[in-house]
Amino acid sequence: MEQRKYGRLLPTIDNHQSPHSSQHPRLFVRLDRHPFRQITRERHNEQHLRDSMTEICNPDLLVLTARTTAFAPIALPEGMDLKLWTPTLHQPFVPTLGKYGMVLSAYHFLGVFSSRYYGALLFFHEARPVHRSVVIPRYYRYSFMGENDLQIGATWTDPRYRGAGLATVALQTLVTAHWRPNRTLWYFVAEENKPSITVATRAGFVPVGRLKKLSPLSLSPLCHYEIRTA
Repeated sequence: MEQRKYGRLLPTIDNHQSPHSSQHPRLFVRLDRHPFRQITRERHNEQHLRDSMTEICNPDLLVLTARTTAFAPIALPEGMDLKLWTPTLHQPFVPTLGKYGMVLSAYHFLGVFSSRYYGALLFFHEARPVHRSVVIPRYYRYSFMGENDLQIGATWTDPRYRGAGLATVALQTLVTAHWRPNRTLWYFVAEENKPSITVATRAGFVPVGRLKKLSPLSLSPLCHYEIRTA
């Protein structure tokens, strides 16, 4: 509801959301009759929203690296089909990955990646994709990685198939396939994502630090990551 009798409408932030809500702060409009107070509150609200979005979109991540392939293998559930996907002109984008997949494929075809190992492991059930894990070579945002290193990420499992061990099988399969003496395999995950950390541990990964996002001049195209061990 809007009131237009006095003053002007201002954006403000709803601070009464449920503590369990994962949505971004919601914007409403309200009436303030004091112009100077309007300006001060408006600036405060805009800064509060930027800070909230920074915390939501750019959290520090836990960094893990694969240290062994001597893990207890887990069998693929019955009825699942496995496909190792690599980009081609016929199918240039990873299924189910959306716009991020388009960006990664562009990096591959334009030679932005340091190697040609970009690809994905997909699980299908009755011809429908139910799991995805992507192999991403080093590029400018992850300059701490070695030229031959690979990141395993963009992992997704259809909610109806979670708990079936698909992510564990996928990660173990990729670690075994890409393990080399001169290569580090990286895995980044939010520290509160305990199920994903458990999956990585079962695939031979161990924590080595935290990933910090840096944005010079607050410009998104310039953002990159560094590892902090302390």
